[in-house]
Amino acid sequence: MTPNFHTAIMTCGDLTVGVLGHMHLPLIAVAEVSAGDVVFIDGRDDLREALQASGSFRLMTRSELETPIDSTDPSEPDIAYWKPATLGELLFNYWD
Repeated sequence: MTPNFHTAIMTCGDLTVGVLGHMHLPLIAVAEVSAGDVVFIDGRDDLREALQASGSFRLMTRSELETPIDSTDPSEPDIAYWKPATLGELLFNYWD
């Protein structure tokens, strides 16, 4: 499966994370990424400040990305088929 986001691996102090950039929306997220598994985190303050400094992208918080969604909406075929449980699963996925 191909993700709908790009991943840049960054090391900030003792923390190594993936910075995910959505392919079509000006959204980024910080996550632990391994073998197709994405676990969203907020990261360290200095990393968040650096990512927000560009002003070109909106850095999504872990809380936002873990927001539950209704995956039974039949008007959205991808949502109905893949049944993402959270906003993060909907925005940053490996569906295509």
